[in-house]
Order: sequence, then C-alpha cells, then structure tokens
Amino acid sequence: MDDVRAAGEAIRRACRSLGPYLLLELLMPGGTLLALTLFLYRRWKRNGPPRWTGLALAPILIPAKVGR
Repeated sequence: MDDVRAAGEAIRRACRSLGPYLLLELLMPGGTLLALTLFLYRRWKRNGPPRWTGLALAPILIPAKVGR
C-alpha cells in the first residue's frame, strides 16, 4: 500500500510541475514554442546562463559541472 501511495505522490508532483507547460501547449496557438521558451527562461533564471562546451545543445542536455 505504501508503494501505491508513493507512486501516486510522484505522479502528483510531476503533474504539478508540468501543468503550466501542458496547459500552454494545449490551449494556446503555438503553445509548444511558448512552453519551451518558458521552460528555458525559468531554467536560465534559476541556473544562470549556460556554459558552452562545444556542442550547441550540451548545456540543455548535460548540465555543466561547476569548478572544472
């Protein structure tokens, strides 16, 4: 029973964090681009500008380690 509760809680947390992006995608024309832009902007504000490591998408896919 605890496993079911833990799984339910994990699903609830995921829905809470992804909800605004999902609503943007479904309700707005061009919502995918808006949701992606919002996601990247929030990530930028939280983590600072990306550290370019040679690949154009490396900062998005693989977080750079500080102090290297």
